[in-house]
Amino acid sequence: MIHVSYQRYSMKKSSCLFRLAVVALFLLGGCGKNDESSVFSPPAVVVSGPFPLKVGNSWTYKLTSFDTSGIALGAPEDFIYRVTEDTTVFNEKWYYLSGALYYIDRSDGVWRVLNGTPVLFLKYPATVNDSYSSTLGKIRVISTGATITVPKGTYSCYQYRLSQANGSQYDYYFLEGIGFVRIDVFEQTLGGRTYIMSTYELAGYVINEN
Repeated sequence: MIHVSYQRYSMKKSSCLFRLAVVALFLLGGCGKNDESSVFSPPAVVVSGPFPLKVGNSWTYKLTSFDTSGIALGAPEDFIYRVTEDTTVFNEKWYYLSGALYYIDRSDGVWRVLNGTPVLFLKYPATVNDSYSSTLGKIRVISTGATITVPKGTYSCYQYRLSQANGSQYDYYFLEGIGFVRIDVFEQTLGGRTYIMSTYELAGYVINEN
């Protein structure tokens, strides 16, 4: 019983730390009203790139954390991802997302800053099995049409998998004109078994046209 309680405490602590550093939200244009029973195409919103980056835009996710056996540690919590500011560096406008990093849309996809260096985060457009490496780790395109159902609706997404040398893994489900639809975070036990530590599922958003 003591071991289980300590494990649950450790998992909650890890989840809190991850929320301060996150995708894989996250990591991730606006959308019209959705019928959850079908898959939708990106909405007709004018954006400068695949990730709708504009100060004031925000996304609300349902965050669920799990223990190593896959049992939820509690009810889902609201996690809000918001573009809080922008800044121009070398004639490029970068956008800061709360609790995360600076992002920018470029012609080859979504970039972010890591340790002061811009790195390609989500290659876009891309094809299945495209892979590339950076200081983030190794990223591979798993699917360009993964059907994902979240509280906000059902979507057909790009699925990116970020694998890191320490065994951590992040699956990002991303849709042009919306951003991150879902993020799955995987870790390894001391014995080397991979388990899902937390999920972020899109529950709502506010997207402003440029």
